Amino acid sequence: MNENELNFENYQSNLKRKNNVILSFYIALGTSLLSFFVGIYYYIELDKFVNSEVEDISVIEGIYGITGIMQGISIIVTMIFFVLWFRRAYANLKRVGLSIENNDNMDFWGFVIPIINFVKPLKIAKEIDLKYDYLLHKFNENHHSNPNNYSILTAWWIVYWVDNIVTRIATKYNLSSLEQILDNQKIMLFSDVVSLISILLTILMIKTLSKSENELEQYLKLEELNSNNL
Repeated sequence: MNENELNFENYQSNLKRKNNVILSFYIALGTSLLSFFVGIYYYIELDKFVNSEVEDISVIEGIYGITGIMQGISIIVTMIFFVLWFRRAYANLKRVGLSIENNDNMDFWGFVIPIINFVKPLKIAKEIDLKYDYLLHKFNENHHSNPNNYSILTAWWIVYWVDNIVTRIATKYNLSSLEQILDNQKIMLFSDVVSLISILLTILMIKTLSKSENELEQYLKLEELNSNNL
């Protein structure tokens, strides 16, 4: 699209949403770490219980359950804040006059609709990265794209799906005996490790895409300041 046709008047700042989503992920990281360490202790006590070394593990079971609930709530909150940030980042491309490959609602439905959700969010993330770079070239001809962005986005998406698959295996595990409960706890701990990696990569992904957003907003503020001084 011709740069002269771009119009930034309808551009909406995404800085606050970026800060909110990153904060929510750090909270999720904290609750996930807590659940992981409590889960290790629960596994140790469960192993003792299976081997009749202790008679009661109800207290640690209760504590582990509470940390699991905390972790689940924090993950749900991160999902809400992520979609809000992701949607505005994508919709802003359309607002300034660039054509986008999908309806801006697809940045939510792309995670939900079967089959499409295998690739759509990654494609949208890559499109955001590419087109914000294009917009930055409008203000700075010397701007260079970060060649590592593609690898970061791909790693984020691969680990996201590994996390989903491991979590589903863990939640559908047969728990008809104490030995199976013990084995399932091993899978849960592995799932927690994958989730921690996924959270860290998601934070990195958000910071990667929002870096271009932040630069663009700085240029827009400078341009507005210069026009007001004319």
